[in-house]
Amino acid sequence: MKSLRTITALFLLLCWSGANASFWVSEFTGSADEYRIERGGEKIALQQLMLLQAGDIIHVDDEAAELFVINERNESIAVTSKVSPFVVPDSDAAPSLLVNIGNWMTSWWKTRANQSSTTLVAVSKGMLDPTALVAVASENFLLQGRRDIFVAWSGGNSPFEVQLTTTSGEAIAQASGITEYGVTLSRCNLESGQRLELRITDAFGLSVIPITVVDKNQLPTAARSIIELEVPDAIRLGNLALLLSGFEDWRFEALQLAHANKIGDLEQSLLNQVYPEFDEAELAQALSENK
Repeated sequence: MKSLRTITALFLLLCWSGANASFWVSEFTGSADEYRIERGGEKIALQQLMLLQAGDIIHVDDEAAELFVINERNESIAVTSKVSPFVVPDSDAAPSLLVNIGNWMTSWWKTRANQSSTTLVAVSKGMLDPTALVAVASENFLLQGRRDIFVAWSGGNSPFEVQLTTTSGEAIAQASGITEYGVTLSRCNLESGQRLELRITDAFGLSVIPITVVDKNQLPTAARSIIELEVPDAIRLGNLALLLSGFEDWRFEALQLAHANKIGDLEQSLLNQVYPEFDEAELAQALSENK
């Protein structure tokens, strides 16, 4: 007898086959090497948030592996060895903005694959002062809202203290006695227009990172367009994170989105200072094509 999961998967596949939608890989367990995707008879590399095409064949050989496919109506299916091979149904074209972002990011994913996967958080201990990763010394934008803020750093010696304050010294969030090189400040109330300081302290030194809280209308133009798309949050916010990673003053926000939405490849790339490089004018033109 087929398992409940297998029956559910087949039922969803039948439902999807009769209704057009776009399909993405939302997340997967383990490494990308545990999965095989065929397109037109050729193997293609698996990437989180990749846009799938009708007829793509997903193979899952490991019984413990699980890959989740999601469509723009937020219907999700778990693809496991029990339903492998999984053939992606016919679908309408995805929003062209997301297609263009995906094309723009492809070369970066390939570059990232050749980089060391060793996180700087784990190897950069004992330097003079703790230094926040991804954030820059000039200006860092964060979107408003009540949200968790993930902070990672290199250098310094534990224990650490991390504070998020207004420029006048009013505390927003604080964590102390930290022995690792990262912490999450929970439920920070961020209001548009605030000027904040992120302070990382150890017994010998202090680093201060400036943060400006803004609303979505102050996002880069292409990013504002992503916010308005009617696709699942996992796809919308994931693509927003991918795009913002290309803007120096928005990378700290990209890190927050990647961490909150479990986009592990992007988060690790940001922590390892592997950033996409582009000319902003060329990017704007690429993202506007066929809109």
